[in-house]
Amino acid sequence: MYTPLHQKQSLCTLVKFVAALLVVNGHIFLHGGFTPPSILVSIMNMGMFWVSVFFFFSGYGLTYNYDRKGNAYLCNFIRGGGIKLLLPLIIAYALTLPVYEILVKPVDFTRLLKTLLTGGEYLMFTWYVSIILIVYLIFYVVMRSPVRESRKSVGLTISIVVFMIVMSVLNQPLWFIISLPSFILGIWFYRYEKYIVELSNSTLYRIIAGFVVVWLITWFCSMYGCKFAISSTSILISTYITNLAFTMALMFFCVTLPTYNINVSDILLCSYEIYLMQRCAFIFGHKITDSLILFIPVTLILSVVLGYIAYKINKAISSCISLLSVKGYI
Repeated sequence: MYTPLHQKQSLCTLVKFVAALLVVNGHIFLHGGFTPPSILVSIMNMGMFWVSVFFFFSGYGLTYNYDRKGNAYLCNFIRGGGIKLLLPLIIAYALTLPVYEILVKPVDFTRLLKTLLTGGEYLMFTWYVSIILIVYLIFYVVMRSPVRESRKSVGLTISIVVFMIVMSVLNQPLWFIISLPSFILGIWFYRYEKYIVELSNSTLYRIIAGFVVVWLITWFCSMYGCKFAISSTSILISTYITNLAFTMALMFFCVTLPTYNINVSDILLCSYEIYLMQRCAFIFGHKITDSLILFIPVTLILSVVLGYIAYKINKAISSCISLLSVKGYI
């Protein structure tokens, strides 16, 4: 029998670290200011898959912690979750804006305020923070509701689907919505994981192979469907399915891996900060090289270095906040 994901924290941390790097890599080809061949952009831009992995871990982690701690988990949820999500964002802005001011052009603070939580030229990818904040609030409201415990996962699922529909009706960008089904997937993967870990080797590998096939077919359809006169609705559905199939294949594969109890380096814990600091890394990268071949490794390394610096600052400030909270000052 295999062990569940919540007992493989080192592995999950490594997956999130790799996911952050591959998201940055995808953004290099989309937003790096280069014009590589379109086929290369299509292949290298796997960011949406890996962002879905982050949403999966959020759904899985929130459900696991609530299941383990119950209402005690919600006591400090709003403040704790807010600090966890917003403090790294504030630090990323504090580090990136001076770099932008010096190396690019003066910061337009009116424009900055308009794009603060949706993504703009200064940090570009902050939409993720906004969406995950809303998801956290939905989770809190549902879990605080008088709905029976056995039905709260259903209630949370329905709430996220309603949120997706509202976002679609409001014509929000697809990338704001496309990863939300993976959050739902994380909820239910945890709920049924006790059955998944009991599956045999052959069954698990057949499941993984099936999801990989579905992923590849739907990915091809979502990228090139318009060239084969496939309807836009079918292409959109393929885009959702390919995200889910990729996430499922990866998570089932993680289940098959052995559990290693190792000390995780701090550098592997800064995946969120790597994501937030990639814009700053882009700015430095363009000052170092004009070659895409060099820009890729330079920017990936800079993202890790800057993310690690932001993580250390975040850790120091969070420790001070915790100390002040214990002493009753906040």
